[in-house]
Amino acid sequence: MRRILLLGAVSLFFVSCASYQFLNQANMNYKRGQLVEAATLAARSLKEDPANQKSILLLEKVFPEALASLQKKISDETKSDNKFRWSEIADSYGKIHTLNKDVSSLPKLFLKKEKREVSFRVTYFDKEYAEAKQKAAEENYQEGLALSKTKDRGVMRKAVSYFEKALAYVPGYKDAEERMKESGKSATDIVVVLPQELQTKDDLYVKTRDYMQEALVSALIQGAKEKSFLKIIDKSFRDEAIAGQTNVLTGVYDESNFMEIGQLFDANKIVTFSLLSISPAEPVITEKKEKRKTERELYVTDKDYDAYPDHIKRFEGEVTIFKKSAALTLAASYKLVSIENTEIIDSNTLQVTVKDEVTWIDLAGDAEVLNEAETAQYKDFKPEVKTPAQLLEDGKVQLVNQMSGAVLKQFE
Repeated sequence: MRRILLLGAVSLFFVSCASYQFLNQANMNYKRGQLVEAATLAARSLKEDPANQKSILLLEKVFPEALASLQKKISDETKSDNKFRWSEIADSYGKIHTLNKDVSSLPKLFLKKEKREVSFRVTYFDKEYAEAKQKAAEENYQEGLALSKTKDRGVMRKAVSYFEKALAYVPGYKDAEERMKESGKSATDIVVVLPQELQTKDDLYVKTRDYMQEALVSALIQGAKEKSFLKIIDKSFRDEAIAGQTNVLTGVYDESNFMEIGQLFDANKIVTFSLLSISPAEPVITEKKEKRKTERELYVTDKDYDAYPDHIKRFEGEVTIFKKSAALTLAASYKLVSIENTEIIDSNTLQVTVKDEVTWIDLAGDAEVLNEAETAQYKDFKPEVKTPAQLLEDGKVQLVNQMSGAVLKQFE
């Protein structure tokens, strides 16, 4: 029973804390003149704790003020020449309805000190709200329609947002969904990734380049999922498109065939990359010798206490610290080019170095000359490190991640 009571007390404590957190936020918004936000947070506070007296007092004060501010905004926008005044009006009606629902869903609120119940007068404007949403949908639809006539991708993306807004106000409004899809297609960057031809036919270079090509495409496809207007040509489509088109795969991408590439892949951007170098550093071992001395004062309880007249035991040893390391450096360059105007949007040369090393200790003499870390290295003798071939796997992943990250930054 005691445990149940304790759990109940803990639950009430957290509920009360949450209520006061929302109350504090409500007060801050009220001081800033953000009345709707203040009323919303005050109601949220009372959902957590309907007995929070300060929240009741604040909501009783701010709720009518918030409604009055929204009604004034509706009145002002009705008289204005704002192109999107109906969007503002519809949004204000929506906030009124939301506030009404928030307050109406609260349990009975009672002010203990004043011994009275607190109630709120709520009024819904269903007819006016519905009319405002229709007009808001129309003004956003017309704006999207006007913007969709351009060929500029940035403008087309704005057109998509206006068609989206029209549909948010009135689902299924006219042909907004179809026009939004059409505009979205025109606004989307379509990117094809093509490697430049290697200057060497070395098997390691060929395999590494091929891996990077497919990994780069996969990384960009994954990253494109977070972008609204980006599509990456996948491997299967690319391979099908280039079948029999050897002239495109000459390894030379210049103004003479940018348009041809665009038409072949239905793309407007191209990423080309070159694997510049693979520089392995084979495992090498270095060593460092140190002669050391140390001492320890003996205690009476030590068995060899009497063997040392000064009761100090001295230690000597020669420590050899071995370090075995291997490394591999990969370098590649890339370009992101607009096929439409041959403009280089981004280009860079990237380099990654991956290393592996292990340290161990050899000792001639007394183990007491070693510190704690060295003692562990002395006991755990593991002199093996990754070979450059093994490091290559990590290097390829790091290089592809850097390259894909740099390319994706160029898209919204």
